Amino acid sequence: MSEVTKADIAEVHKRIDQVNTTMTEVKVEMAEIKTTLKMQPGPPKQPCSFHNDLKNDFDTHIGDHKETASLWQKPLVRNVIDLVKMAIVGGVAWFFGSRH
Repeated sequence: MSEVTKADIAEVHKRIDQVNTTMTEVKVEMAEIKTTLKMQPGPPKQPCSFHNDLKNDFDTHIGDHKETASLWQKPLVRNVIDLVKMAIVGGVAWFFGSRH
């Protein structure tokens, strides 16, 4: 085994001092970060103020789609029902007309 010299011990102390300096710098920076985070405003309360506006916009948009669908669905359904009624009347007329 080799002998430990004063230079070796001085080198170890130099490295320990560098580690201590670095750790002190890290602690100071962590304290700055914690202070900055404490000064930041908190998260907004839920739901946010824009939530109701977005919900209203979405609901009116969906309402517009429902209104558009009812504009073309009602006449289409009414025409199909009228065709079925005419077919029934025509079938009954044909049935009675073919018996005489």
